Amino acid sequence: MSENQIPPQLTIEPLLACLQDNDLNVRRYAAEALGKLGDQRAIAPLILCLKDADADVRRQATKALGALGDKRAIEPLIAGLQDQNRKVREDAAWSLAKLAEPQAVEPLIACLQDEDADVRQVAASALGTLGDKRAGKSLLTCLKDKDLHVRINAALALGKLGETGALAALIACLQDEVSDVRQHAASALGALGDRRAIDPLIACFKSRDLKVRQRAVLALGKFGAPAVKPLIACFRDPDVNVRENAALVFGKLGQLAVEPLIACLKDTDLQVRSFAAKALALFP
Repeated sequence: MSENQIPPQLTIEPLLACLQDNDLNVRRYAAEALGKLGDQRAIAPLILCLKDADADVRRQATKALGALGDKRAIEPLIAGLQDQNRKVREDAAWSLAKLAEPQAVEPLIACLQDEDADVRQVAASALGTLGDKRAGKSLLTCLKDKDLHVRINAALALGKLGETGALAALIACLQDEVSDVRQHAASALGALGDRRAIDPLIACFKSRDLKVRQRAVLALGKFGAPAVKPLIACFRDPDVNVRENAALVFGKLGQLAVEPLIACLKDTDLQVRSFAAKALALFP
C-alpha cells in the first residue's frame, strides 16, 4: 500500500462524522481523506462542506469532489468559482476540469476575467483540458494578459483546442518579451498542427534563446516530412540540448528520416555524424 492510500480497514462513517467536528483541522483532513477513499457516499456531505466557514475546509472538499468524479458535484463546484477565497476558486476550476463536463465551460470562460491572476491561469489550463472550442475567442484575448502565466496557459490551451484562428496570435507570441511565453508559444504551435506555423518555427532556430530553439525543434517534429531538412540543420546547433532534441524527434519520425540520416553519416562535420547515428539508434 502506498503512502497516499487510505488503509482498507478504515470505513467511511467515522470520516463523515468528522466533517461536523468543531475543529477546522479535523474537518479539513477528513475531507482530504474522503477524496482518497473513493466512496461515493461522501459526495453529498462534501458538497455541504463547500459552505464551511473555513476556506481550507472548502478547499479540501472542493479537491475531494474533483477526485471522486461524481457529476452531482458539477453545479456546487461551478458555484465555487465565485467563492470569496481565490484558492477555493482555483481548486474549483481544477476539479471541474477533472469532471470533464461541458456545462462548466461557460463558467470557466467567465473566470478568465477573474481579478486574481492565479485563478485566470488555472481557468485557462482547465479550458484547455476540457477542449471545448467555445473557449477559443476568450483564450485568444488572454494571450495579451498582463500576467505571463496566464499568457502561457492560454497559449497551451489554444494549441490543445486546435484553434486555428489563434495562429497569428501564437506566432506573435514568439516575440513576447518573456522567454517562457515564447517557449510555450512554440509548443502550442506544434500542437496546433497548422502548416503555416512551420516557417515561424524554423525562424526560431536563429533565436539567441536556446530554450526557444529547443522547444521549436520539438514542435517542428510534429509536422512530419516538412520538418526533416530543417531538423538536420539543427545537428549543427551550438547547444547540445537542441541537437539532442533533433535526434529525439528523428527517432520518432520513422521511415521519413531514414535516408536523410544515412546521408548525414557521411557528413564532414563530426557533430552531425554523431547525432545522426544517435537518431538512428533511437528508432523503435
